Amino acid sequence: MTEPRDTVIEEILQAKFDPAELKRNQEGLTYVEDETVMDRLDFALGFGSWGTFTQAISDRSVIVGLKVRDPRTGQWSEFADYGYCTNPGTHEALKEAWTDGFRRVARQAGVARYVYAGEAEAPPNLIGSAPAPQPQFVPQQIIPPQPVPQQAPVPQGAVQGVCPVHQRPWRDGQYGPYCTAKAGPGEAANKNGYCNLRP
Repeated sequence: MTEPRDTVIEEILQAKFDPAELKRNQEGLTYVEDETVMDRLDFALGFGSWGTFTQAISDRSVIVGLKVRDPRTGQWSEFADYGYCTNPGTHEALKEAWTDGFRRVARQAGVARYVYAGEAEAPPNLIGSAPAPQPQFVPQQIIPPQPVPQQAPVPQGAVQGVCPVHQRPWRDGQYGPYCTAKAGPGEAANKNGYCNLRP
C-alpha cells in the first residue's frame, strides 16, 4: 500500500492569488505579473530552487524553460512553453516575449493555472468601466532655463522695433538683436534671467 503523498507544495503553488494581484491587459484578459509568479515560486520552493532558460526562436518569440527542485526529494523537473510579444510598438520585443513565456510555463508548475483557465475573478477596474480613482498630483511649475539660440551676427543699425513684452528697443549683440530687460515670472528667460525674446 502506498503512503499518502505530501501535497503541501503543490497546494502552495496552485493557491489562488489575492484579487489585488490580478491584472487585466488591453485585450481584457486577466493575468498575474511575472514578479508575482517569481514570489510564489520562492515561497513554495525556496530561494535558489528554481530557474529559467531561454531560447529565442524569432525576434518576437522565445521558448522559456523552467527548472524547479522539489524540496522534499531534491529532484529537478523541467517545463517549457512558448512566449510571444504581441505589442507591435515595443522596443523590447524579446523581453516581453520572455515575460509571456515565463507566465505560461509557470502554469505547468501550477502557478496561476486557474487564472489562465478563465476561473479568476476580474480585477476591480475592468476595461470599459469607470477607472479606479487615481491620486491627484499637482506638479510645481518649473521653467527650465532656455538656451541662447546661436544666430548669425546682424550688422549694427539693421534692427528696428521694440521687445513686445518689455517695450525696450532691440539692442544689437554678437548673436543678433536682444532685449536688455530682466525677465519676469513666467516669461521666456535665458540662463542669466534676461528676456530671451528675439525679433
